[in-house]
Amino acid sequence: MASLTRSQKANKLGTAKRGRADGDAPPCPSGADMSAPVKITSQGLVKAPFFRRFLAEVIDRLVPCPFLTYFFPFWSVVVIGYHLFNDALPGGRSIGKGLMGLKVVAVTDHSPCTLARSFLRNIAWTINQLTYLSVILIPLALIYDLMECLLVLFHPKGRRLGDYIAGTQVVPER
Repeated sequence: MASLTRSQKANKLGTAKRGRADGDAPPCPSGADMSAPVKITSQGLVKAPFFRRFLAEVIDRLVPCPFLTYFFPFWSVVVIGYHLFNDALPGGRSIGKGLMGLKVVAVTDHSPCTLARSFLRNIAWTINQLTYLSVILIPLALIYDLMECLLVLFHPKGRRLGDYIAGTQVVPER
């Protein structure tokens, strides 16, 4: 039995169907192609499903273990840093978004979210979360959270305030 060439093995495994050449880097560990194109319709980028986006948010809020700040106040720097820059992880995927098959892209050229865009996208949300530390400001924080949720749910593109500031949108990968 003849041995398969490298390109035949790639075709057999289906990697050629994803547009990878033999010399390209392998896909990321989760199996998602880091340069996967985003879905576009005649109206523009496809809106990410609300439930998947909600689950991604829950995961992202828990990933930096914010409860540790009660025992180690300096840990708040890690929590704040993660929330400011999580969307700039490879491919525009925070940990939660990656697990839910979502990513953040620029609306202009559909490129993955950068550090600067992630900061702009998440600064208002991060400041809002800090207002929960003051009992007097909690009603304002709740109003902001409700507004963001309504924008994601009812806006045709699912863009929240931070998305408008940064020029981004959350879209499904698959």
